[in-house]
Amino acid sequence: MTSFPSPDRDRAQAQDWLNAFFGDIDRMDAAAFAARFDPVEGSFRFGNESPLVGRDAIAGGAGYIFGLLKDIRHDVARFWIAEDHILAEGDVHYLRASDDLALSVPFFSVFELRGERVGSYRVYVDSHALFDPPVEAASNDC
Repeated sequence: MTSFPSPDRDRAQAQDWLNAFFGDIDRMDAAAFAARFDPVEGSFRFGNESPLVGRDAIAGGAGYIFGLLKDIRHDVARFWIAEDHILAEGDVHYLRASDDLALSVPFFSVFELRGERVGSYRVYVDSHALFDPPVEAASNDC
């Protein structure tokens, strides 16, 4: 696991940490993703869903999302460091498993850091199209 940015973290260290964090997601590795969080109080909030608290809940939620996908890829365009937070902006690219729908949308993420772990990870993204049911071909029978 890439070392966590220290309180006096520099941009290169933060970039390495973000690459490793999003790498776990892009490999769809729910266990590695969840291991980055505080084991008891770590929380993950995806869009307007309720926060998942604790590693088990986070791993389960991430596993559910990953199960809907064939592929996911994050492109971080920029990031900021503010005290014990890292803020990241970019684009996320999804490929839905059920019908190969490709969806690319902007995201903004807020990481609250606690020691060597993530205390809170909040993802702001409009991914509703990802969770809409696939559109079935219209019937010609009238």
